[in-house]
Amino acid sequence: MTYRPEIDGLRALAILPVLFFHSSISFMPGGFVGVDIFFVISGFLISSIIFAEINKGSFSFYNFWLRRVRRLLPASMAMVLTFIPLFAFIFPPHIFEDFFNSAIANTFFASNIWFWRDNPGGYFNPEVELKPLLHTWSLSVEEQFYFLFPFLAFVIGKSNRLRLIIFLSLTFVSLLLSIYLTPAFGVASFYLLPTRGWELGLGVLLAIILKKIRLNSFSGALISLFGLALITYSIFFFDDETIFPYYNALYPCLGSVFLILGFSNNENAIKTFFSNFVFVFIGKISYSLYLWHWPIFIFFFWIFPEKPLSISFLAIILSFLISFLSYRFIENPLRNKDKFPTKKILYLVILLTLLILGISSIGKLKDGFPERYIFSENTVPNFGKSSPMRLKCHTEGPNYLNPIESCVYFDEDVNLSVFGDSHSVEVAYTLAENLLLISQGGLNHLTISGCPPAHDFLKIIKPIATNTFCHSWIIESLDHILKSKSQTVIINFRHNGYLKGVDIEKDFSQEDLTIIDKDSNILRGDSAFNLYKSSFLNLINVLRKNGKRIVLIEPFPELDLPINEIAFPKSIFSTKMPEIYIEKEDYLKRSNLTFQIIEEIKKNVEVDVIKISDIFCDDKLCKLKIDGNLLYFDDNHLSLYGADIVSKKILNELIAK
Repeated sequence: MTYRPEIDGLRALAILPVLFFHSSISFMPGGFVGVDIFFVISGFLISSIIFAEINKGSFSFYNFWLRRVRRLLPASMAMVLTFIPLFAFIFPPHIFEDFFNSAIANTFFASNIWFWRDNPGGYFNPEVELKPLLHTWSLSVEEQFYFLFPFLAFVIGKSNRLRLIIFLSLTFVSLLLSIYLTPAFGVASFYLLPTRGWELGLGVLLAIILKKIRLNSFSGALISLFGLALITYSIFFFDDETIFPYYNALYPCLGSVFLILGFSNNENAIKTFFSNFVFVFIGKISYSLYLWHWPIFIFFFWIFPEKPLSISFLAIILSFLISFLSYRFIENPLRNKDKFPTKKILYLVILLTLLILGISSIGKLKDGFPERYIFSENTVPNFGKSSPMRLKCHTEGPNYLNPIESCVYFDEDVNLSVFGDSHSVEVAYTLAENLLLISQGGLNHLTISGCPPAHDFLKIIKPIATNTFCHSWIIESLDHILKSKSQTVIINFRHNGYLKGVDIEKDFSQEDLTIIDKDSNILRGDSAFNLYKSSFLNLINVLRKNGKRIVLIEPFPELDLPINEIAFPKSIFSTKMPEIYIEKEDYLKRSNLTFQIIEEIKKNVEVDVIKISDIFCDDKLCKLKIDGNLLYFDDNHLSLYGADIVSKKILNELIAK
C-alpha cells in the first residue's frame, strides 16, 4: 500500500484530543472520541492491505500476524515493564495488585474484557485514574479484530460484491447492537468488540468502495471539510455525560470516513493541511504516544492529586519525549527485517511475555507486595474494613434475596429493622453488635445495592440510572417489616447519589433529575424531584400508620476517591498517614436536596433524625479519620469503625427518648 502522509496527519487528529482529555487541561471534553478515529483508520488500513494481498494471491496469516507482532507488542511490553518498578514506589498494595491483573489481561489481548468486569462504573468513573493500563482496552479491541477479520476476509475471497454484502451486514448489526445495548449496558457496550466492531467495519467498507469513487479537488475538499466538522463537533460538544458509543459515535466515525474519502483522489487544501510536517510527525509517533501518555499522567497525578496545570504540561512534554524515543528505538528498528529477523523478534516477544506474566503473577499472589511500605494497612486498626456479613446479608440485582429470607442478627427476638441501600450494611451490623452488648434483642437486615426509596416510581434515569426491580424490592421489604415484630425502623439511602449522581465533582441540579413513574411517564426537574420526595414520604407514612418508630440518617460525606487510596502515603518512604477531610461547605452543598426532603418529612411525620454533621464535622471540616481509624472503606460507604460511631449515636437517641 502506497504511503499516505495525510493518514498520519489524521492519526495526529486522533491522538491529540485523547491526550488533552486525559490531562487536566480540559478544553476538549469529548477528546475520548480520538479512539473512534483510530478504529476507523485501523479498519481501513488493515482491510486495504489484506484485500490487496488476497487479490494478488499473496496473503499469509503468518506474515500478517508477524507484522502485527513487530508493530504492536514490543513497545507495549516495554511500557508495562518500565512502569512496574515506577509504580512500585508509589502504589499501595491493592492498587499495585490491580495493576498486575490488568497487565496479565493486556498480555492476552483481553484488557477490554478485564476493565468491563473490573470497572462497573465505566470509563468515566473517577476511579479510572488508578488504572494505568486502562487505555489498553482499545488496543485489545483492535487486536481481537486483527485476529478475526483475516479469517473472514480469506473465506470471502476476491469478490468485492460479496465483501460489501457481508461486511455491510456485520457493520449494521454491530451498530444496531451498540444503539440498542448502550442505554442499558453502557459499560459493556463501551468496551467490547461486538458493539465497537462497526467502527472498524466502517473503515473496512471504505476500503471496499474507495476505488469506485472519483472526486475532484472541490468535492474532495468539501467532503473532507464536512468530516472535519463532524469530528470537531464531537470533540468540543461531547463530554463524559454523553451516552456513548450509541449513535453518538457516528459523528467521529463518519467524520473519519469522510476525511479519508476526501483525501482519496485529488489534492485539496484539507489534505495538504493534514500532510504538514508537524501533523505527520505526531501521527508517526501516535501509537507510542497513546501507549505511554496515560501511565505517565497516572504517575504524576498520584503524586500531585490536585493536578496543577504545570504538572499536566510537564506530563504532556514528557509523554512526547518518551514516545519519540519509543518510536525511534523500539517501534521503527523492530520493523526492519534485516536488523531483526523473525526468530529474534519471536524470541524477544516470548521472553518479554514470560517476564510480564511471571512478575505480574507473583505480584498478584503476593497481594501487591505490601512489605514495600514502612507504613502498612496492618499498622492501622480498622483500615477501611467492611461488614463481615456484607456478602451474605446484603443483596443486589434482579435476583435479589427475598426479604423473608433476610438476615436476623444475633437474636431472633427482633426489635429493630434496618432498611435501605448499601449505605446501611455496616450500620446494621454494628447496631446489632451494640444491641447484643446491652441485651436488647436482634435486628432485621434489609438492604439492596443501588436502589432508591422507589415506593411510587419505577426507576431513575438521570443523574444515575437505577433499575425497575428496585420498586418491587421496596414494596416486598416494606411488607416484611410491617409483619415483623420490630418496632423501630432505621432508614438510610444514598439520596445524594440518586439525586445528584455518584461523581461528587459534578454539580447536578434539581433540573437534571429524570424519573419514570409507575405509569411509565417520564418526569423531569421539579416534577421528578416532587415524585422522589413524595415517594419517600409515602414509604415512611405507611410505616408510621402501622405503629413503627422511624429513624432517618442524614447523608454521609463523600470523597472523590476511595479512602484507602487517599490514606496511603504517596510513596513507600513515607511513614505517616495523611489527614483526610472534606470541606463542610462542600458536604452541605452536595446534600442540599436531601436536607430539603428530610425537613419536609419532619413537618409531616414524627421521625427521629441522626445528624451526621454533628458526628463527623466541626464548623469548617468533616473529618474522615478519627484516632488513626478510617471512617470509610471506599469513597462513600462507612467502615465498621465509622458505622459503629453512628450506631452508638442511634442507640443513645433511642434510649434517651
